[in-house]
Amino acid sequence: MLSSPRTSISQKSLNSLNGKRPQAARSQNSLSGSKKNLLFKESREDNLPNKKETELSKKTAGENAIVNQSNNLILFNISKREMFTPSNGFKSLQKRLKKIGKIGIYKEETINFAKLSEASLIIFGAPKEPFTSSEFTALKQYLERGGSILFLTGEGGDAQFNTNFNYLLEDYGMSVNSDAVTRTVYFKYFHPKEVYITNGVLNRELNKAGGKKVNNTEAQNNFLPPEQGKFNPSSLSFVYPFGATLNVQKPAIPIFSSGTASYPLNRPIGGVYLNPSGKGKLLVMGSVQMFGDQYIEKEENGKIFDVILQWLTTDKIVLNTIDSNEPDVSDYHYLPATAKLAESVRSCLQESEELPKDFTSMFELNLFKFDTSFISTSLNLYE
Repeated sequence: MLSSPRTSISQKSLNSLNGKRPQAARSQNSLSGSKKNLLFKESREDNLPNKKETELSKKTAGENAIVNQSNNLILFNISKREMFTPSNGFKSLQKRLKKIGKIGIYKEETINFAKLSEASLIIFGAPKEPFTSSEFTALKQYLERGGSILFLTGEGGDAQFNTNFNYLLEDYGMSVNSDAVTRTVYFKYFHPKEVYITNGVLNRELNKAGGKKVNNTEAQNNFLPPEQGKFNPSSLSFVYPFGATLNVQKPAIPIFSSGTASYPLNRPIGGVYLNPSGKGKLLVMGSVQMFGDQYIEKEENGKIFDVILQWLTTDKIVLNTIDSNEPDVSDYHYLPATAKLAESVRSCLQESEELPKDFTSMFELNLFKFDTSFISTSLNLYE
C-alpha cells in the first residue's frame, strides 16, 4: 500500500523532471545554436575581405595586368574630340580593320590602363583636347606591358589641335612640328599641300612588306630625281595631304620622309618606337587625312596602312638595321620670310665716294633734254 504512492510520487517527480529536462535541453540546444550562428557569423566576417582592401587589390591587379595581344581588339579613341572617328572620316579604314579583328570605341572620359589592356591596339585620329598626367601614365604602362599605339595628327601639330601629346612623344624621342609639308613642283594634285611622294619610305623592309621587290645589297632609291622616282618599282608611293613634319631621334626611328620634291626637304613625317622588350610599339604619322576616306584609296596609301598595321600588331616585320641607324633625312632649314623682310628697309652700309667741293657738279643734266638737236640726224636716216 505504501509502495504505490511512492511509486506515483517518483513517477510524478520523474515526469516533472522529464518534463523539465527537455526544456532545459531545448534551451541549451537553442543557446548552443545561437552561439554557433554567432561564431559562424564572426568567422564569415573574418573571411570577408575589407572593401578598401578589395578596391586596392583590384587596382593592383589592373596595374599589373598584361595587354592581351591575342584578343585582336582594336580601339578607336573618341574621348578627346578626335578629328576622325569610325563614323566620320574612318569608314573605309574601319572596313579594313574588321577583316583582321574586332573594332571597339573608347568613350570613357578618362583613359585608364584597365580598359586599355583589353585591346592590342589603340588609334588616335587627331585629338583636339589635352591629356592629363594620369592618362599619360596609363598610356606609358600600356606601352610597357605590350600594347601598341597609332597616333595620327595634322598640319600645325599640337598648337593647331589644342592638345599636348608631344609631352608623351618626347619621352620616346619624337615630337610633331607646328608646320606643314608642301610640294615645290606641281604633279598630279592641285593643292600644294597634297604632296605626292615617290621616294619617302626610309626602311626597305616596309617596301618589301608592301609587295615591292627590294635588293638588300643596294641602297634604297632615295637619291633619284622625282621624274625617275615616280617610275621606281621598288618603293611605295603615297599622297601626304595636309600633314606636318616630325623631329625623330634615338631611341625612335624615322620610317617615312617628305622626299626630294617637297618642302621641308627629306624631313621625317613618320616615326616609330619599339619597346626594348620587343612588345610595346608606338607609331606616329603627321597626317591623319592620309588614311581618311578621301585619300586611303589613292596611290598606295592603303598598302602603307596595311604595312604599318602589320608592324603594330604582329612580329612579322623587322626593320632593317642599316636603314634604322642611318636614315636618309636632312636637317631642318628655315625659309626666310621675304615679304616681312622687305617691309623693314635698311640703309646700305657700303662706303660712298668723297663728295666734290662743287656740289653742282653732282647734277647730271644730260639724262633728259627736249630740243631740236637730233632733227638733222633723223632726216638723214631717210636718205
